Amino acid sequence: MPRKKILVVEDDRDIAFLLKEAIGQEGYDVITAENGNMALEYIEEFLPELIVMDVVLPHKSGIAVLNEIKQKPGTKEIPVIMISVLSEKEIAFPDPAVEFIKKPIAIDYLLGKINILMNKESAAPAKLLVIDDDRNIADLLKELFRQKGFNSFAVYGGKEGIRETRSLKPAVVIPHHHDDFFPPISKSVDIGPFVDGVKKYHPKTKILLPAFNRSMTL
Repeated sequence: MPRKKILVVEDDRDIAFLLKEAIGQEGYDVITAENGNMALEYIEEFLPELIVMDVVLPHKSGIAVLNEIKQKPGTKEIPVIMISVLSEKEIAFPDPAVEFIKKPIAIDYLLGKINILMNKESAAPAKLLVIDDDRNIADLLKELFRQKGFNSFAVYGGKEGIRETRSLKPAVVIPHHHDDFFPPISKSVDIGPFVDGVKKYHPKTKILLPAFNRSMTL
């Protein structure tokens, strides 16, 4: 059975090489192009099943290439993952359905996206649970870890954290510590019972305690 073809369009040769190696290890044939004009030539020549493309490219931008792809009947259905150091808000995508990943790229997250788009079964991203009584901090950390490729969740108290840890079975738990965050029967719960509870039900879960500058693998 022929391997599916993926075109990587990236002008940084080091990044292109790393992407080619990582994607190739998933069982795909990977073709690389280093500018927009070359990308259009290779799309016509090889007709890849998926394209991973930087937004900023020499000669012709990734957005210009994307516009041409989406206007041609033979290529408009090819799924495209755009990558960039720019944020999604700074980029005007012509197709709202296009996938976007911000650099630096979390390789596992990218591979998961590729495998989903290629209808290939893949391991789910690792679950990570953030616990903080400050909702803004909890939601910010959740989003930052999501961008790094984790399937991240946030809760806003220790008791809820224990309950969600038992339910979600995350690989990593981050109880963000404040000076008054972990006193017994206060805003949250005592760290001792929390750790004991996680250890009892999920011995492989890793707990990171940022404020204590240490981590425990339970």
